[in-house]
Amino acid sequence: MIKHSRGFTLMEVLIALMILAIIGAIMMRGLQSAIRSQERINQNAAKLAALQEGMTIMARDIEEIINRPIFTTNGSLLPAVIASNNYIEFTTIGLANPFGMYQRSSLQRIAYQCHDGTLFRLVWPTIDRMPGSSPDSYPLLTEVSDCRIQLYFNPTKQKQLVANTVTKTGSTSPTTASAINKPPPLPNAVQISFTIKGVGTVTRFVALPG
Repeated sequence: MIKHSRGFTLMEVLIALMILAIIGAIMMRGLQSAIRSQERINQNAAKLAALQEGMTIMARDIEEIINRPIFTTNGSLLPAVIASNNYIEFTTIGLANPFGMYQRSSLQRIAYQCHDGTLFRLVWPTIDRMPGSSPDSYPLLTEVSDCRIQLYFNPTKQKQLVANTVTKTGSTSPTTASAINKPPPLPNAVQISFTIKGVGTVTRFVALPG
């Protein structure tokens, strides 16, 4: 007696295909979710690495501040450090010149500025302003908002600052001679604070030597 094997019915095949499609869709969504999660992790890691590098560069520059005012193109003087809410400019000794090999100063004029959501590092080609000179601008951090830069002085330095910057006529600008011979004191510390999208608010307090 010959036995005939029974095949799958069309309904059984359709049900099997439907189950496979459902399983495939679930697996695809899970894979897509894992890929998106990994992308977010990589983006956050890149942001944190850029933040760490940017803050390290900024702190290094601030720690190398030196009390050397600079001449502007019209012969007036700018203090060694000037700052506002989203801008700080200062003189540093950070330009390497080992053994005086190069015919240039090791001093450098640097600034940091928050503008249009980006923190820029500005570097002037010369320590004193020259006609037509402008700083080179380097983006350091992106997606930045709420920049706050504040200088801190101890009470003694604060009194010296007032004494050096107020003339007999009540002007808040020092004379050239007094600024050269006895420049205003440097701050004791600089506080930088800003918010980065996806990271939050970052605050760094940098103490100056001396």
